[in-house]
Amino acid sequence: MFQYQEHEVTDALSPFIKKIWILNNSDNCLAVLDKSILPNGCFNIAIIEGIGFTVRQNGRVDVLGAGIYFCGQSTHVVSIDAFPFSKATMVQLYPWAPVHFTSQALSPYTNMVSLLECQKENEATILKFSDTKDINEFLDKLKVCLAKFYNPAKASPLITKSTKMIVKLKGNTTVKDIATAIRCSQRHLQKIFKKHIGLSPKEFIVIIKLRETIELIAYPEDIHRSLTNLSLENNFYDQAHFNNTFRAITNTSPGKFFADDYLLSLKK
Repeated sequence: MFQYQEHEVTDALSPFIKKIWILNNSDNCLAVLDKSILPNGCFNIAIIEGIGFTVRQNGRVDVLGAGIYFCGQSTHVVSIDAFPFSKATMVQLYPWAPVHFTSQALSPYTNMVSLLECQKENEATILKFSDTKDINEFLDKLKVCLAKFYNPAKASPLITKSTKMIVKLKGNTTVKDIATAIRCSQRHLQKIFKKHIGLSPKEFIVIIKLRETIELIAYPEDIHRSLTNLSLENNFYDQAHFNNTFRAITNTSPGKFFADDYLLSLKK
């Protein structure tokens, strides 16, 4: 049977890792099809064991066998199929995490899933993680791996401040306000976002704002709140603007959105 699981991380990892989430089809002899994942502004490292997964996003179809993959920013809903006897352990990185480990441009990885290492090294690392008996042992191994690569890029302070501010404000802000708050020009903010996030600041803000709104639809605090009120409360211009933004990212309308069709964060 297919299982979706989430695990919190230890204090040493929490500045950079939001959570560990697992797509576990390892005991199932049947494939699980069309599981949908929405963008949330985070990156992921996927450790895949078994036969593998199919990933469809932004017109691309990738078949991922056993290996360790880097998942760049997504701008649209991602659809996956889990093959029989397969498991994906996903390390969800905060938006500001990669800039602390690499100065490499991440824009080429937007809407992409790419192998992290050469295959020989990848297989050795997979074996090391697949031998892990529990989540705490996994986190200990992960901490050792990340420590080897810690090397903050020059832009890390600005990326950290700006992305944390956008997340804290739930996307209810503007590029101008963020640039003013962190004392840099909008042009420079655009440049470092494109390089180290892979999105423009505006694209990132929209994704964060929409994802926060989707959480309110999936887990409503007020069941009588209308979609019109929800769109206005989250600073969309009007219902039409909300509908268009929603459809552009999710490929459906707010009125036809069913939470059970998506792999959403578990409600605490």
